[in-house]
Amino acid sequence: MAKASIFHRPALASRLAEQILHTSPTSASPSGVFLAAPRRTGKSTFVREDLRPEFEGKGAIII
Repeated sequence: MAKASIFHRPALASRLAEQILHTSPTSASPSGVFLAAPRRTGKSTFVREDLRPEFEGKGAIII
């Protein structure tokens, strides 16, 4: 079985990472994100292939 190509979304990953890592001076807690979409539409692939590397590039620790 051939591996399907990945549709990378670097601009979206960059925007989300900036929003998530930004701590608002008026908030007592950091930001977060909730991804919702129908099954098999690429949510996990997006996090693994685009969002995680963006966080790592910005110095975030991924667990």
